[in-house]
Parts: sequence; C-alpha cells; structure tokens
Amino acid sequence: MEHRIVMLGSGGVGKSAISLMFIKGEFVERYDPTIEDAYRKAIQIDNERVNIDLLDTAGQEEFTALRDTYMRTGQGFIIVYSVIDPSSFHEADEIFAQLLRTKDADRLPVVIAANKCDCVNDRSVTTKEGQMLAKKYGATYLEVSARNFTLVLSCFEEVVRAINSSGDEGESKCFEEPIHQKAVTVSKKTKRKCTVM
Repeated sequence: MEHRIVMLGSGGVGKSAISLMFIKGEFVERYDPTIEDAYRKAIQIDNERVNIDLLDTAGQEEFTALRDTYMRTGQGFIIVYSVIDPSSFHEADEIFAQLLRTKDADRLPVVIAANKCDCVNDRSVTTKEGQMLAKKYGATYLEVSARNFTLVLSCFEEVVRAINSSGDEGESKCFEEPIHQKAVTVSKKTKRKCTVM
C-alpha cells in the first residue's frame, strides 16, 4: 500500500526536522529553507506494510503560491506549527481552511502537529488552543518534538490510519519528480536553543 503525505506549515516550525527524524532518525539543527523535498519510506502500521511518499514543502511566504499544487497531490496531510510561535499557529488555521477549499472537501485525513513541545519555558500556544483547532476541522492533534523524537512516528501512523478510514486508496503515484528542485542542505548537528529554527 502506498500513501502520499504532504507536510504543510509556515517557515521555521520544524517541518524538515520532523521529516528527517522520521526518514533518517536524525535531528538536524541548521539547514537552508526547503523549497521542496521528497522522501520515501516503508513502515509497518497495524500489521500492514505501508510505503509513504512524503513531500516536505516550503513554508516561506514567497512560496505560498505553490501550496495549492502541493495540496492537490496529497492524500493525507500533516500541518505543523510551533508552540513557541503564535503566528505559525494562526497560519496553520489558514492553511487548513485553504486545504479544504483546494480539495473541495469538508473533512480530510489531517494530523495537526504542535512541534517544539520540549520548549516548555518558551511556550506561547496552549494545548487547549491546539486541541480546539483540531476539533474545528475534525483532525487529529499531537504535540511533538522533532528534537526528542516525541510522537514523530505517531504523526505518520495517524495520518495513514485517517487515509485508510477515509477510503482514499488513490492511484500509485509518488513524488519522484519534485515540482521544484530540492533545495535542502543539511549541516552537521549542533545544539539548539528552543527559540531557534
């Protein structure tokens, strides 16, 4: 079974960090902002082998025009915001509304990932606010830490379960040819302060 999952969210919320922790099990501190990057990984979910085609998308404002294209290609979505960045939380709400318009749907297989939950002292978006956002759209809500690998795998497991329950098996089509070329350069791991990235 093959599923196309798209990571969405504003810039600097940790989409690439979550993606790379899922794919490689590595936390990377610094990298050039992503324009678009595609990955493949096979995992076991509920005793079934699932091939995940993952598209990690641009969050920077200059690339928001590409979101409709990203959204049309996906079966399931992980919308990421940072619990230390209220503006990314509000943008997650806007992204979700755009996603429903683009897919012309009332409900979609979506996980809302509240990233950087390890940054307890810098937190400015509450758990309740995140849960209310998820409830508004009928999505799954998870508090994750890419740095600590907290619930990173669960994001992908839950979105696959949501795809399966929606009945959207889709045709086998992966992100082998990105809409734009890869623009990610991973540097050596460095220690990170919670306010960075």
